[in-house]
Amino acid sequence: MMPVSSATQEDLIRKKELFEQQDGHSHWPMALQPFIKAFLEPMRNGKPDPLNTWKPRQAPQLSERAYKLTGIPYIKSSA
Repeated sequence: MMPVSSATQEDLIRKKELFEQQDGHSHWPMALQPFIKAFLEPMRNGKPDPLNTWKPRQAPQLSERAYKLTGIPYIKSSA
């Protein structure tokens, strides 16, 4: 983890989109690296697992601190 000040507003907006889509990404705020699913594809009997949805079974329940760690509260509103 690094300070949110090292991320651009564009990085934070993209991270918010990935969070809302429940897609993974790196923990580096200034070097956004979405997971490349092709490299992480779960296999079953040598084939992509048909039961894999790439989503958690339950939506995340974040504490206030965890929510701040997403970077979402630091996105400046465009007034």
